[in-house]
Parts: sequence; C-alpha cells; structure tokens
Amino acid sequence: MRIRIASLLAIAALASACGGEPEPAAKEEPPPRVRTFADDTIGVKDKAQQRTEAAMETHREALQQRLQEDEGGAPPEPPAE
Repeated sequence: MRIRIASLLAIAALASACGGEPEPAAKEEPPPRVRTFADDTIGVKDKAQQRTEAAMETHREALQQRLQEDEGGAPPEPPAE
C-alpha cells in the first residue's frame, strides 16, 4: 500500500513539474476609446477656474488703475536702459 501511495505522489509531482506557464502572447493594442456622456464635463472645473482667475485679474488691474488715477499720478515707469 505504501508503494502505491509513494508512486502516485511521485507521478503527481512529475506531472505538476511538467506543466509550465504558456508562452506570453504578443501585446495587444487596447480597443479604441469609446466616447461617453462624461467626456463633455471633463475639464469643466479647470475651465471655470481659469475664467474666474482671468476675471479676477482684470478686476484687479482696473482697481489698480483707478487707485493710481485717484492718487493723481501715473504709475512709475521703469528706467530706460
């Protein structure tokens, strides 16, 4: 009985050692990108932030110009080189 179990274990070990990993397949290209409903909303947050910053900068420049006019002078010009 022990011989039979030992031979079965030996055969199982040999059979498991023979089975290797299959050869790796060539890399496949991913499928083409499918347009989804969310594509239009991607980047909306960034666009809104850029527009807000541009509006703030325009307002800041207008305030700066108004302050300079109220103080009665033009902004100091940089020295000519």
